[in-house]
Amino acid sequence: MSTSLMDEVPAAPLYLQGVVLSETSFVAFISAPLYLVGHMLFSLVMHVPGNLLPRRLFALTFAASGALLLLVLLEINGGLPARARFMLWRLHLGVDLALIVLVLPYVLLTLVMRRVLNRYRLLARAVLPPVLLAMLAWLYLFLKVDETLPTTRGAADKGDTIFSQLLSRCLSSAGVFGVCLSALMSGVGAVAGLSISLRRLLHVDDPTELDEAQRALVHALQRLAKHGLRLRGIRRRIAASQEGRKRRIEAAASVWSEKWQNTCLAVQQCDWYGAASALGKVAIAALPILKPRLFRTASQNEALGELRAAQGESLELRAAVRREVGAFARLLDEEKRLRQASTLLGRALSVIGDVFSGYCVVKVGLAVRSILQHGARRTGVDPVTRAIGYALRLSLLDPAAAAFYSQGVSLWLTGIMVFSSVRGFLVQVMASDDL
Repeated sequence: MSTSLMDEVPAAPLYLQGVVLSETSFVAFISAPLYLVGHMLFSLVMHVPGNLLPRRLFALTFAASGALLLLVLLEINGGLPARARFMLWRLHLGVDLALIVLVLPYVLLTLVMRRVLNRYRLLARAVLPPVLLAMLAWLYLFLKVDETLPTTRGAADKGDTIFSQLLSRCLSSAGVFGVCLSALMSGVGAVAGLSISLRRLLHVDDPTELDEAQRALVHALQRLAKHGLRLRGIRRRIAASQEGRKRRIEAAASVWSEKWQNTCLAVQQCDWYGAASALGKVAIAALPILKPRLFRTASQNEALGELRAAQGESLELRAAVRREVGAFARLLDEEKRLRQASTLLGRALSVIGDVFSGYCVVKVGLAVRSILQHGARRTGVDPVTRAIGYALRLSLLDPAAAAFYSQGVSLWLTGIMVFSSVRGFLVQVMASDDL
């Protein structure tokens, strides 16, 4: 009887076990190695050593994007196991959406708030309430975008779970934000690329500029070192004053203890007049103990005020040093880029950047025209697909594949743009000293 019951029920546990094993193997053999590869690629991509937070963000973004791309390829080729398909897609989509909606905005808002608070000399621990308020506003805006567009309503079925409905709604909102940010970054990147190229062409090499920046940095470091000595001197004076105050309190406490013992002895001998007199002396002896604990002298207030002023000057000097370090690093980076731009590889990359800028300008122009025409569709072919068709005809290839190659080019350029955006975000994170 027990054997028949065991034969009737094992379908669900075996099914779940297969899903868990497939998901575990996917994470162990694909997601985890991609995370390690992201750690190793970080120093190559950033060209500068970084702390743990940017490195982990880069590795996590790299692993999540790579795993999601592999899932797309497996879905297209039909190589995804049917049992693991449900959990794999929801897990990796959840991780990517958590990065986009929660992690990266929280890091960015925290950095912005810390810089603002440091500029106005406020406490760094006061950054949490405004960051939480900004995150709530961002999440409210993110979820409200889905309600304003009728095309995104009803994306999830009513029979789905709460997680599936939330995932579908977040995907719709993320798609809207992604299109807007892609168009914005494409236009800004195109204009910035052209302006940087013009600035480098018109740039006059001035060797004294780097020397002046180096001298300014050395001067700022010397001022900070001298101010550090002054700050240590003030702290030593305050520590010596507190030590003398502590010794005086200990001496007064010993006198008070002696008076209290005399009072106890008079009470034991039933000498009430002597006990009352000794009790008055105990109260008088307690004043030198309580007064330093309750009130500060004028010299102590002056020393503490001097310490607070010196700490404020120290914050200003540290901010000046950070500015000088940033200016010196930017000059070094610009000089290195100018040297690389004069090489053959640099010229080739500059041409590729100009082509990419032109492509982004064309795409943004087409999007703006479509918006101004209220979504009116034209039956013609876009210029990029037409140019690829001409190239295929000249190469004696099938021109019917122009749309496929156009989509491939768009996919590659979108990937490059997203990679550059994440890299720029991490550069800003590493440039901040507030982590």
